[in-house]
Amino acid sequence: MKKFLFALLAAPLMFGACSSNDDNDSLPTLSFSKPVQALTSGSITLDLEVSGLDLSKLSEPVTVPVTFSGTAVKGTEYSVSAEQFVLGGSNQSLSITVTALDNYDEAKEIVATLGTVANFASGKNATSKISLGVKSKIMYSFKTATLTLGETVAVELKLFTATGARYTAEQDITIPIEVAEGSTAVEGTNFTFEGEKQIVVKQGQSSGSITIKAGTVEEGKDKLVLKTGLENNKGFVRGQYNEITVTILGSFFNNLIGTWKMSTEGNYDPVEFLSLSGVSEESDKQLYEDNIAAVPQYNANDRLTFGDGILTTSLESTLKNFFRETSNFSKGEDFTIYGVGTSFTVQLIQLDNVNRSFSATDQSEDTEALIGVRFVDGDANKMEIYFIDYYSTSFLVGYMYYESTKPMAPYYPYIYFTFERVTE
Repeated sequence: MKKFLFALLAAPLMFGACSSNDDNDSLPTLSFSKPVQALTSGSITLDLEVSGLDLSKLSEPVTVPVTFSGTAVKGTEYSVSAEQFVLGGSNQSLSITVTALDNYDEAKEIVATLGTVANFASGKNATSKISLGVKSKIMYSFKTATLTLGETVAVELKLFTATGARYTAEQDITIPIEVAEGSTAVEGTNFTFEGEKQIVVKQGQSSGSITIKAGTVEEGKDKLVLKTGLENNKGFVRGQYNEITVTILGSFFNNLIGTWKMSTEGNYDPVEFLSLSGVSEESDKQLYEDNIAAVPQYNANDRLTFGDGILTTSLESTLKNFFRETSNFSKGEDFTIYGVGTSFTVQLIQLDNVNRSFSATDQSEDTEALIGVRFVDGDANKMEIYFIDYYSTSFLVGYMYYESTKPMAPYYPYIYFTFERVTE
C-alpha cells in the first residue's frame, strides 16, 4: 500500500521533469562551428551555427553576446571585429574576425564564450578556444647606407623575415621616420619631407619609401641622417642598415658645369657586358673580337666639357662614335634604372647632336638622345654617365632588345662610365 502511494506522489514530479526537458530540447540551439582553432598571424573567423530555426522567420533581430577571456590580451595581442552575433534583420552577422596583433613573448589562449539568449539553448560548442602562437619578428633595413639628394630622392625601407627572406605585409604597416643624431641639415631649410614623416609598406608589399626634396644647399649643412621609430618596438629587429645618410648635393644638372675626365674606377666591364648579352670569346671568337673592338672602353684621355648649354668633347675611345664634337644639352626628367636586385634614379640629359647608331661608319638620322647622370656618394666631383638611349649598328647587332620609345636601351646590362671633375 505504501509503495502504491509513493508511486502516485512521484508520478507528477517525474512527468514535470520530463516536460521541462522536452521544452528545452525544442528550443533552437546556438553553437560555435569550431571548438578549437589556432592563430599566429593574420586572421581567423569565429562562425556561429544556429540549429532548429529558420532565421528568415524571425520577426526582429536577435543579438547573441560573446565574451572574450583567456591569457591573451584583447586590443594588444589580438583584436576582434565585433563582440556579438546578430541573427535575422538586414544586418545579420554570423561571423566574428579575430586578428593577431603583437604577441611576441609566449603562446597564449583566447577563449570566446556565447552569452545567454532568451528562447535559445546552448549547443555543443558554447565556447571556442583559440591558441595564439608567438608571432615572428620583422627585420627592417634601409636599402642602402648612403644616398645622394639631387632635387628629390626616394629613401626606401625593406622588410624581411627573421631568416632574411622577403617579408610580405599582411596589412598596411606604418613606420615612423626620424632625423637621427649626426645630421647637419636643417629640416624646412635644407630639405623637406614630401607628405607625412613616415614610410607605409602596403599590404602585399615588402618595401616602402619616403620622398625628400632638397632646399637650400649650404656648406656644412649637407648631411641628413635618418632612422626609424622602431627601436622600442618589440615586433621589429634591425637589419643591415638601420640608418641612412643622405648627402644634399642639389640639382645634378647644375653640377654638370666643368671639364670631366674618365675615371679608372667605377666603369662597366665590356667583357661582362658582351657575355651577358650573349656574345663571348668561347662561343664565337671572331664575333667577340669584332664586338669588343666596337664597344666603348676606358681611355685616360677622354674629356667631356659641359659649358653654358653646350657639351664639347675630346675623345679617343669609341665613345666618339656616339658623341660628336659639340652638342647642345638641356635638362630632362628623373629616370629610374633597374639592375639585378637594385634600382636607382638618374637625371636625364637631353643632347641634340649625337650618333644614335654608336658607329664609326653609320650615321643616324635622328641626332637627339638621352644620357643619364648621377653623382656618387654625394661627391660633386665624381659623376656616373649611363648610356641608355641608342640603337647600335656596330656592336651586339641582333643581340640587344630596344624599346620603341626613348630611352631605348635602359635595361641591364648597360654601358656606364665614371668621370672625375678636372680641377687643375
